[in-house]
Amino acid sequence: MVLECKRPLCSATVFACNTAAALLDTYTKLVPVKTEYTPPEFTRLDLDDEARIVTDLYKHGKYEYVVIGAPSGGAAQLAILFNAPLLPCNILTPVKRDRRGHPDDIDSYLSEALELALLLERRTGNKIDILIHYDPIHDRNWVTHNLTIRIHFKKLPQVYKEFIKGKLVSNGTIIYVDVKHPWIQYKFTENIYVQVGGADDLDDWEYVEESDKIKKYVDVFNIEKYPWRTDLLDEAEKTRLPESEWGSREQLLEDVKHFAEENGYRLEVITLDNFYHTMFLGTSAYLALMGEYKGVVVENYKQSSSTLFVKKKYLPLWSVFTTRKSLYYTDKLLEKIIDGNKVSELVYVTVPYGYKEQRTKWPDALSVNDWLEVFNKYARDTVLIPREIKPYQSTRTLDVMNKIYEEAWSLGREKPYIKSNVNSEAILSVKKFLVEFIHYIS
Repeated sequence: MVLECKRPLCSATVFACNTAAALLDTYTKLVPVKTEYTPPEFTRLDLDDEARIVTDLYKHGKYEYVVIGAPSGGAAQLAILFNAPLLPCNILTPVKRDRRGHPDDIDSYLSEALELALLLERRTGNKIDILIHYDPIHDRNWVTHNLTIRIHFKKLPQVYKEFIKGKLVSNGTIIYVDVKHPWIQYKFTENIYVQVGGADDLDDWEYVEESDKIKKYVDVFNIEKYPWRTDLLDEAEKTRLPESEWGSREQLLEDVKHFAEENGYRLEVITLDNFYHTMFLGTSAYLALMGEYKGVVVENYKQSSSTLFVKKKYLPLWSVFTTRKSLYYTDKLLEKIIDGNKVSELVYVTVPYGYKEQRTKWPDALSVNDWLEVFNKYARDTVLIPREIKPYQSTRTLDVMNKIYEEAWSLGREKPYIKSNVNSEAILSVKKFLVEFIHYIS
């Protein structure tokens, strides 16, 4: 039985689905039930219904731990090792644009998005922040057709509260992943913000001020307007707040603290200043709970190996994306852990897009061979899933990703699934490993 993920474009939801699938010893199947919202659907969003898409993934048994907060593949690996549900702090709600826009027309993009955000804010008040995300490089084709808008919880959703009360054992532990990685955001109201650009090898200022790195690509991308500034942004309050996809809001942590104290739950907070450090969460949890390993699994972005790393006793590592800075951190972590003694096998489970072989022209794009060359330093044999990187076809992306989920899980199919034995000191060990890795890489 596969586990269906009904909101496949939302990375936060996919990480929750991957966690739930692993807890059931199966794999994720992305099903395009909720992909794009129409403008009326967005303004009528029911926050409880949206949160329930996550909690409905976990229908079996009770749990001693639950993981809440900033979503990532690292948080998913952590949750799997703690036999815990993952309840992410944000939801991607892509809105279909009324008409095709030019990717550099930030004015019309923001005008459309702000109009919808203001309508939603009237209904939701201070429960959420509405983050309008405009990335004219990594999402260049996407922004012509869709508005990228994320809902960030500032209050623990009622559906999450009911789930925790019903599923978390008495005196159970809430692990909160707090990622503070700052990014320039423009404040329009108390609850509406705009972020320009997305992180990897580009910094936040490079999108809104002139950057030599981006200027080199003006002709490559046929960019008509750069930097991406507008009077709307100049008139708003410029702030630096946790990044849209990977960060978490301070208000949510305060609400979770109150909820935990009120209901007698233990609360453990893992605070990370850099979202790349989420790459080390699963690695740290594995070393704390399972110790020895026979190989390595590197999972990239939304892809997951499910129970493979637990069954085969492979050290898990999650990489944010296929781009340059993600590979840098992957290389440094492997350098620290492997320390000259090659493992017999490294399995690389990657999303099937974003590579130079597929004519990706981002300033921070790499080829899959760049990744394989790094892995060859640390493993005698590298297994690539999918077996080859084929030309990108957007209409087939979900099908290809589903095959990757199945193939990765199948590598451990014949092995027994023995869940890790978690004790009360485990989270302290996780934090110690995190500090060690962060110190080494810094």
